[in-house]
Amino acid sequence: APQEIRVSGTMEARGGEGGSVDMSAEPITTLRGGIFSRVDARAFAGAGFGGAVDLFAFGPISIGSPLLVQGEPSIDLGGDGGDVTLTAGQDISIGAPINLFGTVPDGFGGTADFVAGGSITQVASIDGTGKRTFGAGGSITFFAKKDLTLRSIATGGLCDSCIGGEVEATAGCGLTLSA
Repeated sequence: APQEIRVSGTMEARGGEGGSVDMSAEPITTLRGGIFSRVDARAFAGAGFGGAVDLFAFGPISIGSPLLVQGEPSIDLGGDGGDVTLTAGQDISIGAPINLFGTVPDGFGGTADFVAGGSITQVASIDGTGKRTFGAGGSITFFAKKDLTLRSIATGGLCDSCIGGEVEATAGCGLTLSA
């Protein structure tokens, strides 16, 4: 049987182009172990694209430290945001920020997919925005077999000529959108 994964420090897969983090277990928990705790697949080279975080749990997933997959800016090009996929057989709890934004001057926001056999509760922000002149917002999808509770989600294109992103939310029971 799969074992539990608990991450309480820094898990880093950074590169010129962001790397990838792939975990599979019964429950997966990331904890706020310190001010620098995070799961980090950001790009660090100019115009680099963000990486990917893919978590699969037969049980619940609880996010207590930030997930970072944003791109990196340069003078001429912005890096696109990366991809986040959380799939849980039970509940998903998002209690820390998830950043998958594209960077200035023209980065596109990334994609995030959350699928739960139970409920999804999001209390921390998710930023999938596209930045500046030619950026476009990202795409974020939620599917909860039970209840879905959402808070701050940003997928816009942050300029007058930018293209907005999308959020798709599906719940088998109740859907709550907090102010």
